[in-house]
Amino acid sequence: MFPNPSNGNLKIDFNIPLPDKSLKFSVKDLLGNNLATFYEICSHKIGLHTIRTELNNLPQGVYFVEAIYDNVKSIQKLILTK
Repeated sequence: MFPNPSNGNLKIDFNIPLPDKSLKFSVKDLLGNNLATFYEICSHKIGLHTIRTELNNLPQGVYFVEAIYDNVKSIQKLILTK
């Protein structure tokens, strides 16, 4: 995830090791509430991929970006600055 801290424009590089698995990226607040789901797909080609998203609608603060791939969850802290 780059840059972090971010001004709202976010780039995420990720690797897909197996085809035809579900993948979802979402942003959560400190209480775990889902604020946005910005990428969701049920099948993807194997290999390295990049997505870009804008989170300009969120106020500055600390958030968590959650990635769920084939029911495996990964969470990274994201700091938004304005």
